[in-house]
Amino acid sequence: MSVFSLDTRPGNPVTVKDVDEICAGLGVTIKDEEKEEYKTLLAVFHESMENLMDLPGESAREGS
Repeated sequence: MSVFSLDTRPGNPVTVKDVDEICAGLGVTIKDEEKEEYKTLLAVFHESMENLMDLPGESAREGS
């Protein structure tokens, strides 16, 4: 899967707080001046996964 843009849709739920929480869980730190860039990457990943989940295919719940 390729990322064609780093522009995210309005209403994307990813925040800098999410980046901080993930980093804390991993035991890593990011410079304050770089956090916005990491937020953008996480937001693009979030949207990519939403798009992936919207593709037609077999659901884990189907056939259960």
